[in-house]
This record gives sequence, C-alpha cells and structure tokens, in this order.
Amino acid sequence: MAAPQFGQLPVEQLALAKVPAPLIAFLRSMLACDRADRPQSARELLIQLQRCRQLIEGGPLRRRRLQLAAIVLLAVGTTGVLSYLWYRQHAQRLISSIEPTTAEKSIAVLPFENLSSDRGTRSLPMGSRTIS
Repeated sequence: MAAPQFGQLPVEQLALAKVPAPLIAFLRSMLACDRADRPQSARELLIQLQRCRQLIEGGPLRRRRLQLAAIVLLAVGTTGVLSYLWYRQHAQRLISSIEPTTAEKSIAVLPFENLSSDRGTRSLPMGSRTIS
C-alpha cells in the first residue's frame, strides 16, 4: 500500500499554465482534506463541474460582448463626428443659397417739399393730429 501524499495544490504552477480560476477552485474542492468540503455524491460533482464549465465559457462571451459594444460605440461616435463636420461645412452653402443676399441696411434721406400753405413751417410735427 502506498503512503498517502499530503501537500498543497500547486496553484502558482496552475496559474502560470493559465488554468482558469474556476477550475482551480473546482480542483481545490475535489482535493479538500475534510470530507465535508468535497462533493458528497456524483450528482453534486456533476453540478459543480457544470457550474465550473459555465464560468469558464462565460468569460470569453462577456469579453466578446464588451468588444462588440465598444465597436458599436466607436462607430456611432465616428458617424456623429463626421455628420457634424459635414453639416458644418455644407450648411453655410445651403443657407446662402436659400437666403437672398442683402446689402447693408441704410437710411435714405429724401428732400422735403413743403406743400402746406404756411411757408414758414420747416418740419412736420409727428403725432399732432387730434382725434374727434
């Protein structure tokens, strides 16, 4: 009969070999010294193994979703910036073609011809009419 071997799980070696953390935790539970810490039945072992598999396979899926979200966000941002630049460049041309060009506003001063019978009046008083 071989002598039992007791020792620690070589976690550092497993981590260097890039073994996923859920698998390391699963191995620790399988190799636990205390019987209560180990899976008690084949069904419990299968459940832990399936949970470990889901955790391992779920990691790359999350990463892919994050990458896809980043790509979509980058595409939307780029489209927004390019739309803004295009609008800024072409809006002036569109506005100038729609609105007629107007010269600067100015006031014309016309000569006044006095048509009243009183020749001494040089100006017209504004608002001097009486309402009866």
